[in-house]
Amino acid sequence: MKQLYLDALRDIAIEHIPRARKIRDNAAKMPNDHYLGALYETPMFVLSKSATPAIEKAAAHLLEAIMSLSIDWEIKKTTAERKRIERCAIDAANELCTLTGLSIPWLPAALAEEPEQQTPPPPTPQQTTNPSTTLPPPGINLSTAQAAQLLNRKPQTLRAWNSKDNGPMRPVKNGRSLAWPSDEVLRLMSGWIK
Repeated sequence: MKQLYLDALRDIAIEHIPRARKIRDNAAKMPNDHYLGALYETPMFVLSKSATPAIEKAAAHLLEAIMSLSIDWEIKKTTAERKRIERCAIDAANELCTLTGLSIPWLPAALAEEPEQQTPPPPTPQQTTNPSTTLPPPGINLSTAQAAQLLNRKPQTLRAWNSKDNGPMRPVKNGRSLAWPSDEVLRLMSGWIK
């Protein structure tokens, strides 16, 4: 699973765990390894409570798998171990989507024990009745309005980034209109670029 997907799933899990949101909100005040360590310990804390809501439990399982894949430990994981943890992450993400109604088009369905196939989703944006809960698949271009909505910005802000050449990402010119790479939008959403 690509790091971009892992980061997007991590941020989705964080949004459903109050303790993780507090850690994320204080991330600027702590070194990166402390931040990652605190996020890594959060699922254990959440899952140890007996009265944890189902959504928070599913998010904790997802965060646990994502952090296990993301943090570079001294002991490297074998391919089989990594695939097993990826299956756990995908299953937890699908459970969280079921409980919350969230739609992630690029997320594979729950996997059986066979290895994950590496075929990417078709490069077409999916329209839903509530676009704020749908993440675009990586590898496509978004309109200025779509990118602005996902980034919680006004379309004029993105146009200003282009005209002043001072934004955190650059669009692709598509004739007279601008197209925004979904990879960059997802990266901004996951906090890679501030």
